[in-house]
Amino acid sequence: KPAVLTKQTIRDINQKKDSLLFIQMDSLKIGDVYATGIPAIVLKSNLILECLKLDGFLGSNVLQNSVIQFDTQNQKIRIANDTSNLNLKGIEAENLTLDSQGSPFLKFKIGKKISEYAMFDSGSDVFYSMAHGKVQKMKRAKDFEVIHTATGSNQVGLYGVAGNEETYLLRIPFAQLNGVRVHSIISETSTNSYSRLGSSILKYGLLTIDYKMKTFYFKPYAENTTYQSDEFQINPTFSGNKFLIGKIWEKELEKIVNLGDEIIAIDDINLSNISVCDMLTGILRQENTQRKLDVKRKDGSTVSVTISKIKY
Repeated sequence: KPAVLTKQTIRDINQKKDSLLFIQMDSLKIGDVYATGIPAIVLKSNLILECLKLDGFLGSNVLQNSVIQFDTQNQKIRIANDTSNLNLKGIEAENLTLDSQGSPFLKFKIGKKISEYAMFDSGSDVFYSMAHGKVQKMKRAKDFEVIHTATGSNQVGLYGVAGNEETYLLRIPFAQLNGVRVHSIISETSTNSYSRLGSSILKYGLLTIDYKMKTFYFKPYAENTTYQSDEFQINPTFSGNKFLIGKIWEKELEKIVNLGDEIIAIDDINLSNISVCDMLTGILRQENTQRKLDVKRKDGSTVSVTISKIKY
């Protein structure tokens, strides 16, 4: 019977909104770390929690007096009360900013001229996603190139699938996080008002965020780092129990299939036997650079198309 604090409108990653209850938790334990008097949002039933078999999400407000380190090489998350308790020898600190919810914004550089603060969102699997509204302004610096434009939907948030919106696919020669360069990046823009860094950056280095001192550290796992793209020429989405074409990143493919056409098989695997949760949790993920889609078009005809990962 936690105390109810208030009810507020909360937006998800796709800017969809709903009113949710805020309660206060007496205590919360993570490993050997205790937090007390933590405000919590009461989430309604949603696909992400169900598919990943989660009870909830930990947010930045529970870490506001802590240091957190993400170590994907050893599959560990470390929480400390001071950076001296972590191995950060020889790594320079970079300043970060916190918004009203305590979300960390890290200084991120694109090419030689562009610098911005991008929100670190560990719940997103992107590497970097520039805010769509910033593209035209930042293009003047000529540190990236727009290589495709697509209208559609392929992102799942707390309140379901995003609506159809225009986004760009960018080719970025190199970007830097705390002096660490990543080369040859393919990146899709987002419709958020701010740019985001997601959990894919954790493939490239050890990230440490010090909420108390408003600094962060990033130590690369390798000296020379090239981005590993997983972006295919067609992105799927879903409606109900059907898998649909959500975005098309290739003009030639637009002559064959359309947004909203049903994907009935991937690599000869019949999707009528695959649940949405199976798809979201990656049951069909593979390292191949090509995939075959069997598509049922809106006129009832079927067609097979081979799609590839988008090369830099």
